[in-house]
Amino acid sequence: MIYTDEQKAKRKAATARWRARNPEHAAALSRAYDEAPARKAQKRTLYAAWYTENKADSIARVVARYKADVPAHNAKVRERYHRDLEKSRARGRAAYAKNPEPAKLAATRRRARKAGAVGDLTVAEWHKIQAQYAGRCAYCFKQCKTTKDHVVPLVLGGKHAASNIAPACFSCNASKSSTPLLDWLWRKDAPRRRRVQTEIGEGVVITTEA
Repeated sequence: MIYTDEQKAKRKAATARWRARNPEHAAALSRAYDEAPARKAQKRTLYAAWYTENKADSIARVVARYKADVPAHNAKVRERYHRDLEKSRARGRAAYAKNPEPAKLAATRRRARKAGAVGDLTVAEWHKIQAQYAGRCAYCFKQCKTTKDHVVPLVLGGKHAASNIAPACFSCNASKSSTPLLDWLWRKDAPRRRRVQTEIGEGVVITTEA
């Protein structure tokens, strides 16, 4: 049946009057409708299409709301996370398994923020740094899965920025920790210095090639 505009307006007004008289029943019907699998799939499809067309504006609005009242926004996020803790954790694990880099970067950013460090390293900048070192540790030059090391440690006033980040293997990163770079390199080279001193003491001639 095709309704005229006048008939559509009358039906809409009648529905509004019924919903006003029966709010609980109307809410229950709306929930049942929204929970139907077909309706959920339809909403996801519609939202994905809308978000694709309005991504920049949507992100800008979220950022503006966040900056307008950061504590309130964080409280709302925590409340939503703890409302269904197991579901939230499962969603987080799935997202991490699919793409771990943003989560790792967020953890590093949070640590930097707690230390009062300035700067904001991005995923693109980190990937560029890794490419510059060809996937090697900046300190021992091993080909490995690298981690982010702050050349000047955060606790010593280092920035959380690309200019202060070096890729490091887990061993070098853990060994260096918050030690100043030159002090750590001197300590790291101690076994070799002791070996050279022992060889010289035993009369071995040390030569170096040009």
